[in-house]
Amino acid sequence: MNNIILTSSFVDVANHLKSNRILVMGDIKKIAFIATASEVEPVDFYVDEARTWFRDQGCELIEIHLRDMNLDEITENLEMSDLIYVSGGNTFYLLQELKNSKVDRLLVDQIHRGKRYIGESAGSIILAPSIDYVTLMDDVNQALELKNYDALNILDFYPVPHKDNDPFVEAVDEIRLNYETERDVKAFSNNEVIIVNDGHFEKVSY
Repeated sequence: MNNIILTSSFVDVANHLKSNRILVMGDIKKIAFIATASEVEPVDFYVDEARTWFRDQGCELIEIHLRDMNLDEITENLEMSDLIYVSGGNTFYLLQELKNSKVDRLLVDQIHRGKRYIGESAGSIILAPSIDYVTLMDDVNQALELKNYDALNILDFYPVPHKDNDPFVEAVDEIRLNYETERDVKAFSNNEVIIVNDGHFEKVSY
């Protein structure tokens, strides 16, 4: 389990990740870009901001559309990518579409094989064992086909993005209050990242 970067708001930390060589852009030519979580959100400016930032670094974006592409096509695109980026949005809808398309298994396989991964908000949360703890942040009614909240189980902790950031301040505080005694909940703000390498994590602030 290598090369995982968890963010709350990617564009708020992207330049810092680059300048501190946590994200070495010279090694990254093709990015598998999954913006599925944003498809049911009324606000999605952060997706285009991430696209613009990556393109400004000279990267080619391979857009992965979970509903419109078959599994073989998605597999090929993930294989040829240097990095997988999964945007923020509705975590429940994202997990539903990953499971329906069976891409959840592909992501687990790619990450375990060392593929670099950047998650933003929902894209960070889905790596937890379950996403049941974020019902206060996202609308479960956007994922009526989702049968359970079992997630990708890449991490042994539970990321909680947007600590101290509007409009999620109260939701994050309540999640921490409800779950901190029973789960390893790790809250982080829009100006922080969690870096995971070989099962070890480090939270970095900018």
